[in-house]
Amino acid sequence: MKIIRLSLMLVLFLSACTGIDENLPHQKLDLRETSKALQKSISDHGNGIFLYDNGTGSTLVVLNGSVVDLNAKKAPYYENIDFEVRESTLWISFTEHFEINYSHKELTNQLIYRINRNEFKENFDTIKVLKNDKEIPITSVISGEF
Repeated sequence: MKIIRLSLMLVLFLSACTGIDENLPHQKLDLRETSKALQKSISDHGNGIFLYDNGTGSTLVVLNGSVVDLNAKKAPYYENIDFEVRESTLWISFTEHFEINYSHKELTNQLIYRINRNEFKENFDTIKVLKNDKEIPITSVISGEF
């Protein structure tokens, strides 16, 4: 009986680890694998939260903190990024921290997520952002190919 239970638990564990072929409502992307035009646009716009919309139901969310404030001598980085639909609003929340001794650290200061609007369980018509539990405006919305 114990062997059957262990076998069943092992099968369940391994099936959970292999993943499912369903589309996710949001996916983290690697900046190095994006187009040169997108990389240039991100570097040109400086720090902030940006939406790149191509009009096909797919939107990129970019958190950019790569520009270090040399006067303050601190570099921003991001953690706890979450996407949640509540009452027809997509809430993008994250925690922003600052690192003073950043010269030898790999900081998560440039993050890109693809939002697949059609894959969320609920529809939304508004996007709002919470940084450190406070609502902030989106820095810019950019339309076009990416």
